[in-house]
Amino acid sequence: MPKKYLSFILLTSFLSFNVKAGTLESIGNAMQVLMPVGAAGITWIEKDKEGFWQLGQSQVSSAVITVGLKETVHSQRPNQSGNDSFPSGHASVTFSAAHFLQ
Repeated sequence: MPKKYLSFILLTSFLSFNVKAGTLESIGNAMQVLMPVGAAGITWIEKDKEGFWQLGQSQVSSAVITVGLKETVHSQRPNQSGNDSFPSGHASVTFSAAHFLQ
């Protein structure tokens, strides 16, 4: 990864950990948004239209697969508040963006 993006990614990570003073859920919520937005920002900085569309396709396919699996698996949440625990939507969207950046 080019060094010019390191500060951008570090700033994005720092902001995500300061949203709502440290709860794990708020960190997950922030990263679910900030990782794809950060990745899209890098494609915009680089004027990489193809990369932007690849990121979009990755995010959409990740979301569709995640929702499909949630509807199929029906895994109980740890706090028993629902049966859509697996797979994690937060993780799938975040890791899809992270893989794109990699």
